[in-house]
Amino acid sequence: MKASLGLSAALVAANAGSALAFVSACLADADVPYFDSCSTDWSNVITPYNRRLPGVTPSAVVYATETEHVQEAVRCAAENDLKVSVKSGGHNYANFGMGGEDGHVVVQLDRMPGVVLHEDNTATINAGTRLGRVALELYEQGGRGISHGTCPGVGMGGHAVHGGFGMSSYTHGLASDWVIGASVVLDNGTLVHTSATENEDLFWAIRGAGSSFGIVVDFEVDTFAVPPEVTWMTIDTTLTTAETALAGMLAWQDYVENTMPSEMNMRMFINSGGARLEILYHGSEADARAALEPLEEPLGFNWNSFFNRVGTGNWLDQMTAYANGETLNQSYPYTAWDNMYVTNLLTRHIPETAMESFVDYWFLARAQRSSFWLQMDAYGGANSAVSAVPASESSYAHRDKLWLFQFSTGFRETVPFMQGFADSLKDNMAREDWGRYINYVDSELTREEAQQQYYAENLARLQQIKAALDPNDRFYYPQSIVGAA
Repeated sequence: MKASLGLSAALVAANAGSALAFVSACLADADVPYFDSCSTDWSNVITPYNRRLPGVTPSAVVYATETEHVQEAVRCAAENDLKVSVKSGGHNYANFGMGGEDGHVVVQLDRMPGVVLHEDNTATINAGTRLGRVALELYEQGGRGISHGTCPGVGMGGHAVHGGFGMSSYTHGLASDWVIGASVVLDNGTLVHTSATENEDLFWAIRGAGSSFGIVVDFEVDTFAVPPEVTWMTIDTTLTTAETALAGMLAWQDYVENTMPSEMNMRMFINSGGARLEILYHGSEADARAALEPLEEPLGFNWNSFFNRVGTGNWLDQMTAYANGETLNQSYPYTAWDNMYVTNLLTRHIPETAMESFVDYWFLARAQRSSFWLQMDAYGGANSAVSAVPASESSYAHRDKLWLFQFSTGFRETVPFMQGFADSLKDNMAREDWGRYINYVDSELTREEAQQQYYAENLARLQQIKAALDPNDRFYYPQSIVGAA
């Protein structure tokens, strides 16, 4: 394919004198499709997903349609001593897919989606495939699925290499838990295959911290037979005072930690208007209601609320129900954007003093009518598939946590206020009892903070692998792993 979207090789060579010009010439000579600053649509190409943050200016944006384009893009970047960033979907809350700084060669993968289900019920999924299409294709090709997030526009690549939590994760674990192999482009443009028996260190690293090590172009995954019926519910609560909220949250914690059935997946959605329980149950509505009975009184279910919804259907029906109006089959052009600050927290069991601090902060925000929302996901516990995977299985560090929080606001001036939500918990817990989830990336964390909080006890091994596989720090972004000295 000719690189008609950027400067011709002859024109670039005539105006050479910068790394930008040389990398454009290299891409053009290799017939790689790309945009650069001389392309007519450049301003749209580099528009960030999260408009809260200032944009950056890459050296070039490669629109790969085949693996060789990815390899040549990395090779051209290496020859010109430039960093490389990758976008599979582009939903990164900190816009790190664009590099987080000027000058990167950005490789975009959403022009090469694909899902193939094989006879043995394994599947090959291209990293640029968005999650809605992953669900659609696996279901239509054989009634299969993997566990992943609910937003259909998120790319498989960034989602799976950083864990990939979703509304079926209590039942079926993280997206990365289903990965059994991958094809990865390394810092010199070579393509390697990795699995439990091939390039084992890289295989361990990409399942949790993959963006620091190379570009995954496709995943090999195991799959499960999706249930014939699932039930989804939104249930309004009557947690209207700090006292009832504290009692309710402690009772909910006991349920999640000890008795919640593996078929149940749930989270609390909290904003200034109240608190609603959202559930996805792998089974019938009758069984879901029976499983929820222990929570009805402590959470004060308001079955007559306008906000309630109950639905049953097949696997694709529940994906559509949680898609917020988006279609499942998405590729490009993709125009979604946001304007928000996000932070997050993963915690073990929350002591009563910490839960009280959290509830007090919540009701202070509610009294002030602050603009915020948060999700509190039931993540671990006695019957959680996330907790059942050994901590040594992959670089994903937080198998011992019980809760996953996402805190968000759309207003820049309330960033410290949203950080305070997380502080209300972690400042009342031991340091080893909390961490962070990289897919809800907090743009305000330093590189050192991010590494420690995302990867915990796995960081030292990751730094050694980084030094061996990416000694020039080619795959850099502001929170990427630093190779061991």
